[in-house]
Amino acid sequence: MILRLVLLINLLLTVGVGFTSAQTVSITDPNLRAAIEDTLGKRGGAPITQTEMATLTELRAPNADITDLAGLEAATNLARLDLGDAYVALEGRFINSNSISNLSPLEGLTQLTRLDLEGNQIRDLSPLAGLINLVILELGTNAISDITVLSGLTNLFSVRLWNNNISDISPLVANSGLGQGEEVNVSENPLSDTSINIHIPALQSRGVEVHFSNLKPVLAEYLLALPAGLSLIHIPLKVVTVDGLTKTIITIGDLYDALGGSTVNFLITYDPVAQEWFAYFGDAAKNGPGDRALTDGMGILVGMLVPVSVRLNGNPLLMGKKEGTVVLYAGLNLLGLPLKDERITRVSDLLTLDGFLDNTLAIVLTEAGEFKLVARANDPGDIEVKEGQGFIVIVERAARVSISGDGW
Repeated sequence: MILRLVLLINLLLTVGVGFTSAQTVSITDPNLRAAIEDTLGKRGGAPITQTEMATLTELRAPNADITDLAGLEAATNLARLDLGDAYVALEGRFINSNSISNLSPLEGLTQLTRLDLEGNQIRDLSPLAGLINLVILELGTNAISDITVLSGLTNLFSVRLWNNNISDISPLVANSGLGQGEEVNVSENPLSDTSINIHIPALQSRGVEVHFSNLKPVLAEYLLALPAGLSLIHIPLKVVTVDGLTKTIITIGDLYDALGGSTVNFLITYDPVAQEWFAYFGDAAKNGPGDRALTDGMGILVGMLVPVSVRLNGNPLLMGKKEGTVVLYAGLNLLGLPLKDERITRVSDLLTLDGFLDNTLAIVLTEAGEFKLVARANDPGDIEVKEGQGFIVIVERAARVSISGDGW
């Protein structure tokens, strides 16, 4: 009898633990978690349940160093989300330290009516396709080129898309809900002649107030020259043309195509959070785990079967910004520098920056297809830092490194 009672108690405890675990929401980004704790009035580190997340109707965390939205999918009644920029009086300007790129956790938040993500690193808007109750959408100063999903968000009243990489605004014309008294801002985008001469007048004829720039920015140019064999690279632009033809490079699959497809052996990226490598071996990998969205600081290991050179044109990665952050995770990181910082002329200069200093075990790079190691100044790999260079950086502890300067 006693043995049966002990077994029953163990069974109940096991079920109870499983039930509690299932109700607890995992929020991996510490700054997002802090913002949610503050909004819910919870002490730091206390478990946050699905029931509590469902009580959130508003969350404001502008300029809060947030990079990952995982866990926010549980906020099923969220109506307003502000993760955009904020005015910093000491600087006299708007700043956003958030660097969000993946919007997947938002795709089920159908109660959202107002969404502010200005000043992040967003390229892919597809997770917003089902957010049909959105009224105000603020996406200025990101890396967006494709706005197809906006055609179906017919409750939109105000759409801010300024300072992106958008050339085609036909999805806004296709949005039957945009009409009299509503507002669209597409200023500081490389708008096509068709968008300027046909699509904008079409919106204006329906009573939409359209803000736009009738000037195309001069695009930066980068010659991506890869030898046969292995190279560590970084794409230093928001690419809009490849060898003079209109083409964006948003994903690893896009890069594979731009490099000629059959000339590429593989493209490999690394997720330092999951500590997992992702490989792209060809067309069969399209839309698979290895077909990751490019981010501003992503480094890529490229294996080429033959030498290839392609001319890339585009806008700076952090358009409108002169400050950025390199995020280092304990262990291995595969990264690139999104800004040209005057303090960094040679690879060893990285070792002098706060976050790298007394924390870096080694920096690995490639030159002419050969791997080189830098652990101190004047090591064989201590070469000049140029645009498009990727690095493997091995550090003892996590750190955030502030960099500043112009785009490459």
